[in-house]
Amino acid sequence: MSDIGMLEQRIASALERISRGLAQKAPLAVSDAMLEELESERLLNAQLSERVRVLKDKQESMVGALHERVNGLVEQLDALGIEYQRLKKSAIALRENNRVLREALEQDLQTNGGDAHLVNKSMMAELEALRTSRSAESAELDELIAELRPLVEGHAHA
Repeated sequence: MSDIGMLEQRIASALERISRGLAQKAPLAVSDAMLEELESERLLNAQLSERVRVLKDKQESMVGALHERVNGLVEQLDALGIEYQRLKKSAIALRENNRVLREALEQDLQTNGGDAHLVNKSMMAELEALRTSRSAESAELDELIAELRPLVEGHAHA
């Protein structure tokens, strides 16, 4: 991009010098070759200006699309965060319920010789809930990383 801008500036400067030179000379001293060269430079300048405009439009379009995509990913991340908080609260409630159950069963064991199998079953359910929660978090993070990686790599290359 900067090369095009630099070339455009050089061409504009050359055209200005040519125009000043033409203004200083008598109209009869201007040759057809000089007029053709001037017209050629003007045409080249117009072409370069158009190329710069097209590149700027393309860049703005790409940046806009990337912003939309990032905003969508941010919304997804926010929704996942809310779901994660709900899952976390559920796991906390499950642990608390299991703690109360264990205490009740331990007391029952001490007084009535209750069933220790129920305590183990409760612990297994809690462990499975924690594993499932961890697995869900890991899958969500992998999905987000997969979505963000092309954006980050594209930004790094730009």
